Parts: sequence; structure tokens; C-alpha cells
Amino acid sequence: MLTIKHPTIYNGFNTSIHAVDLRETCLLLMQTSPALADQLQYEILQNDKNELLITDDKLSITLHIETIGSVISELTRLGEQALQTPSTAVTSKKIIKELIDCWSQLAEELLLGVEIADTQLH
Repeated sequence: MLTIKHPTIYNGFNTSIHAVDLRETCLLLMQTSPALADQLQYEILQNDKNELLITDDKLSITLHIETIGSVISELTRLGEQALQTPSTAVTSKKIIKELIDCWSQLAEELLLGVEIADTQLH
């Protein structure tokens, strides 16, 4: 059983992300998964502009857990595709890897807010 330490996690996960990484992710997803790009942009726009904290080029935003997972899944798929395609530029592979690292860090932060309770099955 999962016990959520942070009650707002059902409505979304408040996290921070570099503005450049968020922009690069949106641009990449527009080319490969327009529906996911639209979902991500929609969630970004749902954040109150007065509450968006910008420090050290980072945005503090709330994103849905499912969206974070979907972004990681799509970036992983693109990374696998890039590795299997010899003609993919090294810079493209590097950008995808950096974005995977960024979004994986967000997932790790999310998991730190989830506690797995030991339950017995009856």
C-alpha cells in the first residue's frame, strides 16, 4: 500500500525545473508527441502566474504525476530510437539524455514523497 506523505500530491506534484529543460522538452514533444506536449503546456498554464517562483533559472511549478511519467516514457522511447539510429546527431543524443536525467530527478523527488507501508494480504 502507498501512503502519501504530502496531501497535495493527488492534485499534482510541486517541483522545480530549469526553464530551459522545460522549454526543450515542450519543443521536442511537439514534434514527437503533440498530445503530450499539449497536456504539459496545459498543466504549466494552470499554475498561478503569481505563484511561479523563478530562482536560479528554475521554475517552481505543479505537474500531475501521470504527466511526469508520460514525459519520462516518451523521452526514454526517443533515447532508445536515437541510439538505434546511427545517423542521429551526437548533440541530439546529448539533449535527450540531459532531459531524461532532468525528468528522472523529478520522479525521484516524487518517490521521496511516497511511503510504502507494509501490509499483510489476507
